[in-house]
Amino acid sequence: MAEKEVAPQQPSFYQTDLINRIRDLEEKNKILKERLLLIGKNLINIKNESESEITSLKNKTKKLEDGLKRFSSLLEGIISESNNFVRRSQINIIERMLKDFQPLEFLRKKDVEELIEQKLKTKKSNK
Repeated sequence: MAEKEVAPQQPSFYQTDLINRIRDLEEKNKILKERLLLIGKNLINIKNESESEITSLKNKTKKLEDGLKRFSSLLEGIISESNNFVRRSQINIIERMLKDFQPLEFLRKKDVEELIEQKLKTKKSNK
């Protein structure tokens, strides 16, 4: 028997199409894996940034709360001390009393006696 030479068979159209589709699917799968890894890295970065931003906001909120508490206690102190202040109407009353009183116009007993003596001396000297 004569040996037949087996010529390599050329793949049929269907086989070539199938091989091409498999390669395309493998390439798409590879691209999807790379994208998934990139999305995972981005997600981790975003998570870390969000956590640090949340921590920063919590610290700022805490500082604002502390400041508000200090301001509130200071305001309460001012309000409680405001009762000890003199009101404008009270100042006006005291001012009117001082105007009526005018202590600088009063004389001491000794000053009155000296004034009387001077007047008497001037009357005696005029006569």
